[in-house]
Amino acid sequence: MVDHSRLQNYEKKYALGCVTGCLGCRWHRFQKSTEPATLCDLFWFWFLVVVTGFILFWFYYWILSSNSLADLNWYAYKQLGHPLALYTIMLSLTCVAVAYIILLDVLALCHIAVGQQLYIHWLHRIVLVIVLVLCTASVILVDFVWKEGWQLQRISLMITAPFLHVSAVVVMTFLTWFIAGWVLDRNFAKCHSHGKG
Repeated sequence: MVDHSRLQNYEKKYALGCVTGCLGCRWHRFQKSTEPATLCDLFWFWFLVVVTGFILFWFYYWILSSNSLADLNWYAYKQLGHPLALYTIMLSLTCVAVAYIILLDVLALCHIAVGQQLYIHWLHRIVLVIVLVLCTASVILVDFVWKEGWQLQRISLMITAPFLHVSAVVVMTFLTWFIAGWVLDRNFAKCHSHGKG
């Protein structure tokens, strides 16, 4: 008599497949992604954290520059000879970059929360490097062209620093639980695998 029962039942994990697919482009291989992260993966995670901090600083700069919107657009008009909404263009590009990088951060934290390997696809890595290079070039260009903007930042930080500090402490406290648990699990798995050998 032949038994027609399945030898193995696969659970469909759509959310896990979506998270793993969006960050690491591993749409069908998310079951294999439970291995510990490599040093390269850790480097790119910390690079993502640095780029996030830098792009948030740059976003804060452009939000505060809205007070000098007319000055910035007038400067662009004098240089180019025709009207250009430079502030709107820079703020729009910065908003798109912030949204993309925050999405990558959320996906990386989801990976950490569910215990998946923290693999960032090469396309996301290239975009991260491009965003960092463009933001650095923009900072240098703004420093060269419009030094008054930094004075505005300094004054604004004197006013908003306590609120930003408290917000940063709350966010870092929340994130520390994820990251510390992930590091402990990783070290436990490494010690456990060495104990077997």
